Amino acid sequence: MNRFYRHISFALLLCVSTMGVLAQEMGKQPKIKFEKILEDVGTLSVGKGEKRTVTFVYANEGDAPLVLERAETSCGCTTVQLPKKAVKPGKKGKVKVTVDATYLDDRGVFGTLITLYYNSTLRYTRIRIKGVLEN
Repeated sequence: MNRFYRHISFALLLCVSTMGVLAQEMGKQPKIKFEKILEDVGTLSVGKGEKRTVTFVYANEGDAPLVLERAETSCGCTTVQLPKKAVKPGKKGKVKVTVDATYLDDRGVFGTLITLYYNSTLRYTRIRIKGVLEN
């Protein structure tokens, strides 16, 4: 019987120490911080099918590698190029966003919202572009 309690005690100790390590690992999260969340692409001409690309720079201020998993845009006129590698804590990364005026038809001021999904409990962040569309 004494042997049984020793085995149970050892198993409980092993479980508690494992849970402590897992809890510590689960607490590590990436944290994304953009230098700017709004970029102005200026004036685009519809007739010429102009394209404009801007680069958003961000830092990983967390304590785990940051992976941008996917992007969604509010307009078919916008494409997003995500980095292929994870950004380590304390390092910077870039997201390239291209607007194609061919797919825009309303003249005047326009804006596009880009939602970026990443590996954090927060799950996503948003950046924006704006500009003016003319003939």
